Amino acid sequence: MSERNDQASKSHDERERELGELLRGGAAYHPASPALRLQVTRSLRARNAPLDAERWYASWPAWRAVGAGFACGAIATWLAFALPLNIDLTERTSNEVIAAHARSLLAAHATDVASGDQHTVKPWLSARLDFSPPVPELSADGFPLAGGRLDYIAERPVAALLYRRHQHVINVFIWPSPDAARASSAKAVRKGFSTVSWQHDGMQYWVVTDLGDAELNDFTQMFRRRIAEPRSS
Repeated sequence: MSERNDQASKSHDERERELGELLRGGAAYHPASPALRLQVTRSLRARNAPLDAERWYASWPAWRAVGAGFACGAIATWLAFALPLNIDLTERTSNEVIAAHARSLLAAHATDVASGDQHTVKPWLSARLDFSPPVPELSADGFPLAGGRLDYIAERPVAALLYRRHQHVINVFIWPSPDAARASSAKAVRKGFSTVSWQHDGMQYWVVTDLGDAELNDFTQMFRRRIAEPRSS
């Protein structure tokens, strides 16, 4: 009987060792979170485990594999929800700026303050918003400033600058952005209008127009260069 028990115990130990080797070989090591370690410790103490819980946890790699599984699951869940939300937000903002641009083309007046002078447009906007938008003048580059107005984008009041290029209208929407540190940019064509968006110095910028690609690129590059200049207005 004793010999049979010894064999059963040996077989059990071998199975545990094989299981540990299988888990160790099939899962990369990722330390479990403090919350998981605390949960394991409490569970073992409740069962009056003969070994110290912390030593038992450290000696059995299976729990490390469990921790890795939890970590991978958490990352996959975040990606599944966060990425679609970010895409939806960008598309929603794009639709809003295009709709605002279209309204400005239909309105009797596309500006609240009609002026080609940045020293008139900028103070007018700054006095009515909780931020001071840059208002570069690009007349010498062929894109004269026509004025500015208040608009409502992304659930907040924003500055809208209006520039002209021959018979074309260019709207530039500006508002503070908590994600501006990303410094990303994007270009798209939707509903017959071209849009360019980027972040710079704590601000979000959206350009909307029906200009061709070459002129739109020229305007965007000139605008970005001007607002990046030291003491740019």
